[in-house]
Amino acid sequence: DGVGYARQAALKFDLSGIGGTIAGATLALMPTSVGAANTFSNRVSLLASSAWTETGLTWNTVPGVSSVLGTWVVGAAGQPLTLDVTSGAVAAAGGDKVLPLKVDSPVNVGANGWVNYGSREATAANRPWLYVGYH
Repeated sequence: DGVGYARQAALKFDLSGIGGTIAGATLALMPTSVGAANTFSNRVSLLASSAWTETGLTWNTVPGVSSVLGTWVVGAAGQPLTLDVTSGAVAAAGGDKVLPLKVDSPVNVGANGWVNYGSREATAANRPWLYVGYH
C-alpha cells in the first residue's frame, strides 16, 4: 500500500474448459520466500468481478471481495499449501467461467508479515495451480 505493510495479490483461473458439474476445486500455492514463518495468516477471497487484466490492475482498482474462501497460517518457504475453493469455483462456473481470487493477510503484522508465492512466471513446481474435479 506504499505506506504500511499491507500486501495483496490477485489471480484468476479460466474455467471455460470444464465440461461438467464441479465436484471440488483446490487451490495450490507455493511460498517461495517468507518473512517470519508460522507467525501470521493469509486468506483467499472470491473477488466480485473478473473484469480486470494483469497489466491494468492496481492497488486502487482491485475489485471488492464477495466472500472469504479460507485462511491458513503461512509456513516456511518451499512448503506447498492447498485450500478448498470449491464454492468459489462453482459460483464462477455458473457465471462468466473465470475464478477471480485475492490473497492477502487479514491482519497487518508488520515488517516480517510477508510472503512471496510463486507466479505463472515461476518454475512449474512453484506456480499456482487449480485442481478441479467434475462429473
